[in-house]
Amino acid sequence: MKKEKEKIMATASALFCHSGIRSITVEDIMKNCSMSKRTFYEYFNSKDQLVEFIIEQWTAKSVRYLSLNRYVSVNAISEMSNFFRITENILRRIKPIFFHELRKYYAGSWKKLDQFRDDALIPFLVQNIDRGHKEEIYRSNIDRDLIGEIHFTCLQIILEDIWMPGVNPERVYREMNMIFLHGLVNIKGMKLMDERRDDD
Repeated sequence: MKKEKEKIMATASALFCHSGIRSITVEDIMKNCSMSKRTFYEYFNSKDQLVEFIIEQWTAKSVRYLSLNRYVSVNAISEMSNFFRITENILRRIKPIFFHELRKYYAGSWKKLDQFRDDALIPFLVQNIDRGHKEEIYRSNIDRDLIGEIHFTCLQIILEDIWMPGVNPERVYREMNMIFLHGLVNIKGMKLMDERRDDD
């Protein structure tokens, strides 16, 4: 990918995350890049295509992260906590309007996010629960498929600011994650969580 294209995508991504997609024009993006509008059309057919490329880039990076996280985490609790921390950092940067507009006006890109949830995020959660069972730190009676659907449905509601509008989504998600993780662990896992807190 050429540096100009990378800069356009990074600039557009930052603008979209802060102000939503609809209010940001190609002119706004290129002005912030200090490039001409003509340069934009050397790399993208439209703003819709740019949005699609950004989502593809995000999901590809996330897939790589999920794979790496599995190997660098000492146990299932650490792996899940790392995932939550990264997701909370993402929420800190992205305003709910971005997801609301993506769903409403950019159906193709939203479908890619849905596919990413089904193909990568839910399998990650299921594999993490299996890992927690093998390590004997998660409860043995967890319906892992149902848990995955519940978690990511709640996340989608938070991302779009449908539930509890006006409350900081990152804060809501952090509290939800803490409740979620406490619901997964058994007594042995709870002791590990307490030890992690003592070390922090």
